[in-house]
Amino acid sequence: MKLFTGHPNIKTIFLPPVAGLVVAFIALHLYMQVEDWKYYLPEEDVRMFHFTWVDYLLMYSIVFVLFLAGAIIFQYFIAIPIWKKYKTGKKFLQLGVWPLIVSTSLLLSIALFILFVDKHSMSYQNPVFFISSAFIISMVYWMGNVFMLKKLNHNEPR
Repeated sequence: MKLFTGHPNIKTIFLPPVAGLVVAFIALHLYMQVEDWKYYLPEEDVRMFHFTWVDYLLMYSIVFVLFLAGAIIFQYFIAIPIWKKYKTGKKFLQLGVWPLIVSTSLLLSIALFILFVDKHSMSYQNPVFFISSAFIISMVYWMGNVFMLKKLNHNEPR
């Protein structure tokens, strides 16, 4: 079912971001359970990682809705037009799908570090840890998103 003529359908706009965010939040939760965050964070920041299961549920539900709204907007205005180019055999910025995703994930990770991290309390390891963590979570999101887009396009009648 199309929203308007020439526009992607609701499944293509909604399902890939949901799949990507669910996989990314699961990966983030597992990553936070396995990785010793105390080693990388200053002492005053360690207190914020002592959550109960109710705190996790509340935090993830609020953050998930906010990220989902942003992801759906991004999917509609940026990801779907680029995906349509790749489906027709064209390249975007002369890059394939995965090189584009890797480069944008790396740029996003660096931008998040520059915008949201207090540089006065960072040691040399912390920027590398933050950027690599953000990069991994971003890549997991895009893997879920692209997998769902491929699945939806495969099931689409030609």
